[in-house]
Amino acid sequence: MDEIFGKYAEYMALGYSAMAVILGGMAAWVYLRYRQARREMARVEHMAQELRSER
Repeated sequence: MDEIFGKYAEYMALGYSAMAVILGGMAAWVYLRYRQARREMARVEHMAQELRSER
């Protein structure tokens, strides 16, 4: 592998795998925040419907 990538191929592979883990974590965090925002929007809508029905 040294003739293809040079003598620092291990560090390059480690860097790419670390970046994949970081990007995967960021994507998971964004997805979880999206789901939480959807739940919160549903709660707000439910509260608004309750207020409209009380009037």
